[in-house]
Amino acid sequence: MKLIKSLLLATAILLPASAVFAETATAPTVADTAAAPAEKSTLATELKLSKDQQQKIEAIKKDEKKQIEAVDTSKIEPGVFRDMIKSGKWDEARAKRRIQAVGDADNQVTYIRVKALFDASQVLTTEQKQHFVQLYKKELAAD
Repeated sequence: MKLIKSLLLATAILLPASAVFAETATAPTVADTAAAPAEKSTLATELKLSKDQQQKIEAIKKDEKKQIEAVDTSKIEPGVFRDMIKSGKWDEARAKRRIQAVGDADNQVTYIRVKALFDASQVLTTEQKQHFVQLYKKELAAD
């Protein structure tokens, strides 16, 4: 089940708040070029987060992680497609159940991530929000 949960987490569409606001996260360069970016800084530094803001965002990150770990993946039957390929027999109902279960879990993870990102954005000042939107313009455009 840990492998399945890891795959779900890796395939979520939006950035997790923990990655966006991680102290070790690097801000993207303004110019999206192939050249190596100059110095990279943490987002906390880039947005000039106060200690209080950093503590609030850290609490949001911890809650996000806890919620994602609690997502029920028990309905995701492992090895469904491998078994069908090995046996040479397609089971339509089983395949659809597997896909639905993965989709349900993925939707839950995406919701948790978007909510955490929203909650973290509420900690930012107006100027910090504007700067954040500029830094992550490309990622936020996927919405």
